[in-house]
Amino acid sequence: MVLALLCGTDEEERRALEAAWRAAPAAERPRPRPRRYRPCRPHRIRPAPAWPANCRPQNETTALCTTPELPGDANAPAARIILTAKPGATHGNVRYTAQASGMNAYPGETYVALNDGPALGLTQAEHRTGIAPDQPDSSVVLGNQGNRTLLAIFTSRVTRLGMPVPSNCESTNAITGRTFLCVLDEQTTPGSHRTLPLKFRTKDTALFDRLDYSAQPYSEQALAEARAGRASTPGTGPELNLTPAAAPSDELQPYRSFTVKTVNRADYRLTASTVSGAAGDTVPVTVTVHNAGPAWVASLSAGEPAATVDIDIPAGTSVAPAPDGCWSQSETRYRCSTPIYLTESGKPAAHTFPFTLHIDEVIPNATGRAVLYNDAYEPPVRTFDPDLTNNTATLTVIPSTS
Repeated sequence: MVLALLCGTDEEERRALEAAWRAAPAAERPRPRPRRYRPCRPHRIRPAPAWPANCRPQNETTALCTTPELPGDANAPAARIILTAKPGATHGNVRYTAQASGMNAYPGETYVALNDGPALGLTQAEHRTGIAPDQPDSSVVLGNQGNRTLLAIFTSRVTRLGMPVPSNCESTNAITGRTFLCVLDEQTTPGSHRTLPLKFRTKDTALFDRLDYSAQPYSEQALAEARAGRASTPGTGPELNLTPAAAPSDELQPYRSFTVKTVNRADYRLTASTVSGAAGDTVPVTVTVHNAGPAWVASLSAGEPAATVDIDIPAGTSVAPAPDGCWSQSETRYRCSTPIYLTESGKPAAHTFPFTLHIDEVIPNATGRAVLYNDAYEPPVRTFDPDLTNNTATLTVIPSTS
């Protein structure tokens, strides 16, 4: 595994990730290509890091660090970095991601604040695995590690978890879930710690869910930036209140997330076209992945496709062209990937790959085959799909009678 620790301008970060992506063998390149990250603003920390022995500097602010081999469900220290702030620095971020076996870890960042000012942080909520629907809530500790008293803005981004919206919060909806934006009207004093409840219930559609949460100092400008111009709905539930808490032993960070894995099932199904045509014709065919539910499926931590399909085209045909999300494995085989999520039944729960086939030679009732990859590490289809027999489909080309 290689861990890339990134902090610099947007262009510097993009180039570093792009170089790592291009250096990897084509078959092992993570999909999608690395995205742009937020820049480190000019007034923020420009650290002079002391890199550990397992890290190889790429430039002034970036290094690639190798870690020991990781067995399943294990952790290993990636890098211990010593930062020295330059004159005039007040705060900044260390950004990092990991790459291994063609996969990219979800990017993370660590906020660093210096000297004078507030410094809000949150403890890490426990990852929840193997729970049943409608199991109880979690809570975290909010602390002020700075030297100023302030009000706080709390933001929580959830997937399909059911959560009441407190009266001091507002919410916005998206296909992947809801975002809560709360103003905590209790003053947070230096050195204080408060328990912050995270009230949620897993729904019947829950399977792989994720909750991101963060805290930042309140100001009208910060609140407007957090809203980002999106329309929101005021909450009507009980107010989100803080209660006194002991100082935690855990490290406090302003941005956190945890996963919730529920015992549930999602029935994937494949369908494919039957078309007709004569030699020289070009015909449209489709292969569609359906999620018949009841669970919503998403690879929210690894960012991998919710489903991967291998498609063998019928004999006597050629592809012109392949659809987005598909790439050739050979002249007759294509591998296709869906987005990272397939929602529950009754919603946008299907993803279609529209191929265009050219009939080079008429072969009566020529067939091809589409097979869903059931053995992906993430998401592990075999663990939640109750019927694997409907994860194949046949593409058929019938000679035209005209």
